[in-house]
Amino acid sequence: MNRLEKSLDLRGPADVAARGDQAEGYPERQLVAIKSVLDGLDLDNESSNGSFYNEFFTEMRSKMDSDSSRKYLMSAEPMCGFVNDAEFSIPDSVLSVLDFVNIQFYNDEDQGIGGKDFETNIKAWDKHFGAVGPGPGPKLYLGVPGGEGAAGSNVQSADEIRKTIE
Repeated sequence: MNRLEKSLDLRGPADVAARGDQAEGYPERQLVAIKSVLDGLDLDNESSNGSFYNEFFTEMRSKMDSDSSRKYLMSAEPMCGFVNDAEFSIPDSVLSVLDFVNIQFYNDEDQGIGGKDFETNIKAWDKHFGAVGPGPGPKLYLGVPGGEGAAGSNVQSADEIRKTIE
């Protein structure tokens, strides 16, 4: 079994993380990684390049669905700046295999939550999701910072968020 095949093998612990650079030299991280079991996959693409995501996510969904012992979730976290392009940070071709999309409505003064273009932006995302294809598709969630210091901008309290989206 080559490295990629081993990393895609979902039957056991996610030991691939223990071999990665992040765990090297940190035994406590290795222990956590070895005891962890993969229960899903989240794509946090910080660029506008969606090359090969369709192939990757389709293969991962196939592997996850082949394990009938548990339900695996797949999600994506695109940046809030909506780009009307087939290959934006999360390509349309990937949406059919996702369970939910958590759009990062922060760190963008104008388009993030509370920004002057927020309403236009969230409507564009909603319209885009409706136009992608038949079926329910992934659920769309409003990704917001958890509190002060969690992001550089667009940080609001729960009450402020409620007022913004009403």
